[in-house]
Amino acid sequence: MKVESSESLFDAFMPHAHQKDLTEELEGRAKRVIAEARFSALFGITLLVIFMAEIMTVPFIAGAVGVHIVIGLIAVPLVLGKLAISTYRFTRFYAGDTEFVEAGPPWLPMRLIAPLLVATTVLVIGSGIEIVVAGPSSFSDTFLGAAHTLLSLIWFFLLGLHALAYYLRSYHSARKDFLAVMRRFRGGRRRDGAYLRVGVLIATLVMGWFLALQFQAGIRSWENAFHAGVDTYYSTPASKSHVARYPSRATVLAKARLQRHLKSAELIQAGVKGSSQAG
Repeated sequence: MKVESSESLFDAFMPHAHQKDLTEELEGRAKRVIAEARFSALFGITLLVIFMAEIMTVPFIAGAVGVHIVIGLIAVPLVLGKLAISTYRFTRFYAGDTEFVEAGPPWLPMRLIAPLLVATTVLVIGSGIEIVVAGPSSFSDTFLGAAHTLLSLIWFFLLGLHALAYYLRSYHSARKDFLAVMRRFRGGRRRDGAYLRVGVLIATLVMGWFLALQFQAGIRSWENAFHAGVDTYYSTPASKSHVARYPSRATVLAKARLQRHLKSAELIQAGVKGSSQAG
């Protein structure tokens, strides 16, 4: 009796994951179609690595919150780039562009989950940025902290399905691009636009790093908050006594407005007294 291998079981569960190499799949296609597919594969596999690193910081969030935020910010330009690439293919295909129509649409299950994956990715990153900007113990953290965690769980599940379907061909395509760039540096000939694709990827990563540098104050405030044990959504109830050390931005602004009103009231009262005495 022949025992079915684990690979064939995997093929039965996710047959699209073991599709043929991207180079073979795109053989004979137009240059624009090839460029879009290879850009998408390169950005996709890079995002997968970054997202895996981001997820690995979650169990150690109290000590790795700064790293968690930096990785998330570095991913922002990459996500925007991946969305731009996918949107280009989407619009060209449904606009009836012959070259993209001949290449065919993505696998149907991936088309069905794509809107949910895009929406959860944007919401997870957007809520994370809002929490960082607002700071510890803010209304945003109180309200969005739970939402950020719940959305992350949904996003992680959808990302897993997407990765299973595309990681193999994306890995092989990205590997060929990097090897082509290495051969170029060794005096080889530039081929298939790999030099441009890798250059755009590196530039996007640099943009993400510069973006992270703009949030250093917010990153430090969160690191200090976790170090002090501030009572945020992620911390323990025993830390409530430390909340006053990190008032929310709304509280600070409200106190400043109150002080201005009190000062104005004092000036008005002083003016009234001076007028009555003069009379």
